[in-house]
Amino acid sequence: MVAALRRLLYHMLSPAFFLMGCVVLAATALASPAAVTHPVATMRNNPLVQQAINDLARRQSVAPASIELLSFEEVVWPDTSLGCPRPDMRYRQVLQDGAKILLRFSGGERVYHSGGSRPPFWCSTSKSGQGLGPPIKIEFEGTDGASDMR
Repeated sequence: MVAALRRLLYHMLSPAFFLMGCVVLAATALASPAAVTHPVATMRNNPLVQQAINDLARRQSVAPASIELLSFEEVVWPDTSLGCPRPDMRYRQVLQDGAKILLRFSGGERVYHSGGSRPPFWCSTSKSGQGLGPPIKIEFEGTDGASDMR
């Protein structure tokens, strides 16, 4: 009888403990997104860095050689905003592998983000050097039922 009760409790509680572990792991992943910083000297020729440098050079009318790479981080963004949410937009809450690139030129510093299949883009909402960090944005559907998920 005791053995049968143990087996019953084991089979009833095992899924609950498994689900609690999954919830804890997911919450930890969202609270502290993975980031890997690479040495700057080795990343100058990275295709993402080159795209960001070329975009900044075009925008600022400067030579690409005059732009300095300050940092390159591989990150996991918690949603499809790729760390650069726009007001009044909703984003799918799915993890996105990407990068955060910090560049310096004569006029200041710019932060570029990338992720998924999107090439690097200037994230105007990032603070120079720090970025806003990967935000978790929760939006609810408006009264008209329209959806602007990206």
